[in-house]
Amino acid sequence: MSRRESPWRRIPEPRLLSRALAVLCGAVAVAVLVTACGGGASGARERDYVEVTGLISSLEESQGRIRSLTVASGADSFELRIADDVDYGFDLQHLQEHRAGALPVRCTVEMRDGDLYALSIADA
Repeated sequence: MSRRESPWRRIPEPRLLSRALAVLCGAVAVAVLVTACGGGASGARERDYVEVTGLISSLEESQGRIRSLTVASGADSFELRIADDVDYGFDLQHLQEHRAGALPVRCTVEMRDGDLYALSIADA
């Protein structure tokens, strides 16, 4: 029986398999690096940011300042702390109007030492 008439599939040569495997591994490594490094300023600490949109269900105040807000988004609720190092660009007492009027907010959130912190708060 000649080679063309064989009922068995031809098995690729080992060096072709190793080359294909090397290309595949290289592609996976590049994808992982791109995903892990993301954007951001050079030398900046890698951070994960998440956006939460929903209604303010409660506000916590201390000494006349809002310290945290709870945002209900679908079946989930998120307690977001107010970061001392962030300028939100408005008087945070305005959040009382959002809570009372059931007006949604959109917050960019960051995890810091196990707590969620609002990095930005905007009308949704």
